[in-house]
Amino acid sequence: MLDPKSQQRSVLLVGGGIVTVGIGLFLLFVAFNGGTAAHMAGGPTKSLDLMIPISCLVMLGGIISVVVGIFSGLGRVHKQSSAQEQQILPGAQIICRFALDSRREMVFDTGMMLDEFQRYVQIQFADGRKGEFKTHVSVWDNCPDGMKGTAIIQGDWLGAFTPVVAGRG
Repeated sequence: MLDPKSQQRSVLLVGGGIVTVGIGLFLLFVAFNGGTAAHMAGGPTKSLDLMIPISCLVMLGGIISVVVGIFSGLGRVHKQSSAQEQQILPGAQIICRFALDSRREMVFDTGMMLDEFQRYVQIQFADGRKGEFKTHVSVWDNCPDGMKGTAIIQGDWLGAFTPVVAGRG
């Protein structure tokens, strides 16, 4: 569960890195084609020869940006999913709930639920963040789609959800 600011930073790093790699590839293409044409014509190629290391450095910068963006986002998600302290988050809204069977297929029909199914709840918090949490069957049963209330989370575990009746909270 990334906050919107961290998610935007990771997306900008990865997107900017991809664009930078593309620019580097274009410069490398121009350097090779222009250098070949100038060499065949017997003209000077020193300025075009400088473009090759410059375009490689631009591509390297783009690759570094992509790697930093991916690992910073993954690092934040891992750090938050293994958090040890409980968080009480009022104003949470259930987006949806589902279960995964033994074949890892999604099941939405409550009549088909078995105890061994893994249950998940997707929640949107008051600050705009969204997250997906594992939970126990008793909590899962208390989380109908669209319900608002207070969520108690610990890492990637939804420990409790207390619904708020409209007009009462």
